[in-house]
Amino acid sequence: MPFEPGEKDTMLDAITAAFASLHTGIPEVGVDEKEVSGGGPAYIRKAIAFNAASGGSKTKNVTPAVSFDVPAGATVFYVGLYDLVAAGTLLAWFPVNAGDVDGVGRANVSSDLIESAGHGLSADDRVTFRGPVGETLPANLDDTTIYYVLADGITTDDFKVSLTSGGAAIDITPNPGQVYFQKVTPEAFGAQGTLSLDSMTLKLEE
Repeated sequence: MPFEPGEKDTMLDAITAAFASLHTGIPEVGVDEKEVSGGGPAYIRKAIAFNAASGGSKTKNVTPAVSFDVPAGATVFYVGLYDLVAAGTLLAWFPVNAGDVDGVGRANVSSDLIESAGHGLSADDRVTFRGPVGETLPANLDDTTIYYVLADGITTDDFKVSLTSGGAAIDITPNPGQVYFQKVTPEAFGAQGTLSLDSMTLKLEE
């Protein structure tokens, strides 16, 4: 259902996100939100505020950038948005490093390939999947797992995925169908460090 830009602005301005968070995997709301914890200095959520929406999107440009303290051993995959500084409700999340590659593909049962013209992925990239609105993902793929792209079978227009780097390809059966994928580039911390967030954009799309 298409919405006019003014209506999108109204919906975006109603978002109550006031704090940003970091997560070590895909958050499962109310089950395991995988939020970073610990460290010295300790990790805490950071206050943010969005500019007013205009033309169907709203942005937050932080000057200076918001910096999170991240404990040694943590690998950050996602930034989250909460309504409160502690506990509260997780409202949204998006990949750290902007998720610079995403696209639409079709899962092929006979070859276990994700067919997507010019997908832009490379072997060992990390990707997530979701199904079209109102539809489920093909069997053996789910939206709470971060997969590895395999070197086996990768071409400009096709790729396979595995649960592990260089592992067995996911057997896509018996439900072929359309999928949406997004690359996730994590930030790994061998020692205590900081992760900075200097801008973000929320946008409603059909």
